[in-house]
Amino acid sequence: MSGAGKSSALKALEDLGYYCVDNILPALIPELAMTFRGRKIAVSCDSRSGDYFDGLNSVLDLLKINNLDYGVLFLDAEDETLINRYQESRRAHPLESGGRVGEAIARERKLTAEIRAAAAVIDTTGLSVKELKQKIFTLFGSAAKNSAEVSVISFGFKRGAPRECDMLFDVRFLPNPHNNPELKFRNGLEKTVKDYVFAGGLAEEFVELAGKLILKILPEYLSMVKIPLLTGIGCTGGKHRSVAVTERLAEGLRASGVSVNVVHRDVFVD
Repeated sequence: MSGAGKSSALKALEDLGYYCVDNILPALIPELAMTFRGRKIAVSCDSRSGDYFDGLNSVLDLLKINNLDYGVLFLDAEDETLINRYQESRRAHPLESGGRVGEAIARERKLTAEIRAAAAVIDTTGLSVKELKQKIFTLFGSAAKNSAEVSVISFGFKRGAPRECDMLFDVRFLPNPHNNPELKFRNGLEKTVKDYVFAGGLAEEFVELAGKLILKILPEYLSMVKIPLLTGIGCTGGKHRSVAVTERLAEGLRASGVSVNVVHRDVFVD
């Protein structure tokens, strides 16, 4: 539904490493999917596509025929919430004519009913932007997504820090494998890079302290906020130090009985 938080959802998926395209015509989705096959892609469509929106189901069938895995997420909200959002933003609904937002919403509900019935649905009524983004993060982060108490995302500062982190650690003080010709084109998931980052004991000490801090505040955080604690670990490029530290931090938290969701946002980004 227009006004239900599509842009915020796409920004969250972008932070998870998805290649995002906003307001694409449904007919162009298969070509985009084939072009970027093997890469995570998120595309959004809404009623502003006009008559082209009616072809979305056929497009999804075509993806299936071409063995392209996909999921459909439908963002919804109560009518009153949608109306209030349009009034606050002073923007017109894409189907609005004559200033009647309620009628436009009713038309859009009919237009999207079939897609909604077959989709996973997030109702954004009463959700803050942060809560929506964390729902997206939990849904699409990893295989551990549904039970995560803590989500840890590695990233590179040169591409910007994830804006919705509850906690953010900067590990650019650690030895940088990028400066080692043998390790420059490797990443923090590999043992040689991990050994380099953790040589000398400083990284190990940092992970221990960060883990203790998270374990200390986690029970109160979960009781009050009721969504996973989103922790960011950043280095310069997001390929070496932040990845190695994120992996080790997640290992320690799991050993303490905490369910952890890990995302490496920039590790494979050129």
